[in-house]
Amino acid sequence: MQITKQHKIIGGVAAAMLAAYIIYRVASKKVDNSGSPYDITGNGSTTPASANFSAASVAAVLYEAMRYIGTDEAKILNALKPLNAAQFQQVITAFGSRNYNTTTGNTTEYLWNHIGKHPLHVWLKNELSGSEYKLLQQKFGTQILP
Repeated sequence: MQITKQHKIIGGVAAAMLAAYIIYRVASKKVDNSGSPYDITGNGSTTPASANFSAASVAAVLYEAMRYIGTDEAKILNALKPLNAAQFQQVITAFGSRNYNTTTGNTTEYLWNHIGKHPLHVWLKNELSGSEYKLLQQKFGTQILP
């Protein structure tokens, strides 16, 4: 098969369209789909009304679910399911940094293992499975949940 001038033009147009699409995807701003029907966690548009949302209450639920040995993963995921990225950022602030033993996964300090204060993402990363943590990263973004 011989490549003609027409084939070269079609190939050039296709390459230009592909390049334009790639530039568009790279340059376009990521849309926050948390709390929308496009949310991969499946919570749809169940974002609570602001009057019902309390970052301090959600932070307290998360702390209680993780502070002892035997994490309640379902409780953590259910507490975070209805939140959007902005609300989750408020929960991170309300949670602050708290004493956490990264070795044993609780708040108990032993003579040989000093605990320090850690932010929420450290707690979640240690308490949830890798797939659960990645799901939260996809929901809230890796800028919020590294």
